[in-house]
Amino acid sequence: MRCHLALVPLVLAALALPAWALLMGVYRSADHIARARNLLVVQVPEPPPNTVPLLGKDGVIDCRVEVLKVLAGSGAEAGKDAVVSTLARLRPGARYLLAGEEAGRAGKPWLLFHWHLGVTEIPDSFDLKTLEEKPVKDQVALILKARVDELDRRLESLRAEKQSMEKALAAD
Repeated sequence: MRCHLALVPLVLAALALPAWALLMGVYRSADHIARARNLLVVQVPEPPPNTVPLLGKDGVIDCRVEVLKVLAGSGAEAGKDAVVSTLARLRPGARYLLAGEEAGRAGKPWLLFHWHLGVTEIPDSFDLKTLEEKPVKDQVALILKARVDELDRRLESLRAEKQSMEKALAAD
């Protein structure tokens, strides 16, 4: 029996599982992210001791966050806690730009955040005040640029560490 790849999206849509919706909804550009129905800047609080993320049967993780800024959308307020759902594990203490869509789960509304570009960690050095009075697309671009710069710094550090390791191995 041959599988027709063109039918895969239809089959997945018919299943109507939130995890499939997450997998299918990949953002491709800063402009695409800026058009998300829900666009939040959040911080993940340190969880109480001995707690684990709430992982649903569909693979979606529910995570409590503090909403720092609402760039677009409804269903969340700055300065308030919210529960967001995503396939990505959010690191306690970190800040994120979350881009997602409204959805429903078990009869309750929730915010669905995609795993690729829709969950972007914001570097600690990034000042959120730089986002004030800028269009949403520019805010998204500033956050993405700050993340790229952070990744470049990390890569350079890893390259230096790798070279040191290679020299140590070559010396033996």
